[in-house]
Amino acid sequence: MLGHYIRQYWRIENSQNYVLDVVFKEDSSRITLDGAVENIALFRRFVMNMLKQCDCGAPSQKVKLKKAGWNDDYRARVFFGL
Repeated sequence: MLGHYIRQYWRIENSQNYVLDVVFKEDSSRITLDGAVENIALFRRFVMNMLKQCDCGAPSQKVKLKKAGWNDDYRARVFFGL
């Protein structure tokens, strides 16, 4: 029973870290200012959650993020749910 909860925690943690590393390239970030590291990490997690909640038809979060960068209307759908 306890093992199930531990595996569930690590499944969520690993999937979140994978998205932050692959989609947002968090590990290769060169930000080093005092408060900037925490601020950009918070912003990345905020955007990651918005991409997860968006049902915009794109197959992956990486594609959603790329399309949001290219298209203003798509970005509005992701951010505002329009």
